[in-house]
Amino acid sequence: MIDQTIQSPTLSGPPVSRWWGCFPDLRRDTLGFLIHCQAYGDVVKLPMGLVVELLLRQRDAAMYVLNHPTDVKHVLVTNQDNYRKAPVPPVESRIFGQGVLHTEGEIHHRQRRVLLPFFHGNHVTAYTNLITRQAHDRVALWQDGTTVDIGQEMAHLTLSVIWRLLFSQDVRSESNPIRDAISVGQSLIKLQYDSLLASVTP
Repeated sequence: MIDQTIQSPTLSGPPVSRWWGCFPDLRRDTLGFLIHCQAYGDVVKLPMGLVVELLLRQRDAAMYVLNHPTDVKHVLVTNQDNYRKAPVPPVESRIFGQGVLHTEGEIHHRQRRVLLPFFHGNHVTAYTNLITRQAHDRVALWQDGTTVDIGQEMAHLTLSVIWRLLFSQDVRSESNPIRDAISVGQSLIKLQYDSLLASVTP
């Protein structure tokens, strides 16, 4: 979540560069930095740095990390109309189009209403065994003593679960053009994300 207008001087956060803000830390170790942020409370302020403030022409531009489920629900569900999503990078927009993750306003509400039934009690319960089985299958591929890219592993697990639910097929099948296309899309998004961080850090 990006907030360019609300100033919250009472919120704490890890020390960051005055010029480059939190971006060097995010670029160096995204997951480790976000885990470290948990030590600063339920709502953590991450200044974006003087360079971004000048680019946005916005004093005190910052991102906020929400660590408590109640706060996440407040932003995404209870009070969602008060918040806006960050601009979608061009590559991501071309890959996913006007999906529920990127749309706003009435379009988003309409898409969300269509999807909501699939995330209610009985449906979620039915997914449990499938998700557990897919997770066990994925972990079984790991080798003792090796380093695992948890981001890639979670992306693959998510895709394999969705693939089973929608098409009753194994995403690891030899001929799977949609899987390959998604893999390329994920690589392009990561490349653009890394390039964005590189553009605002020394």
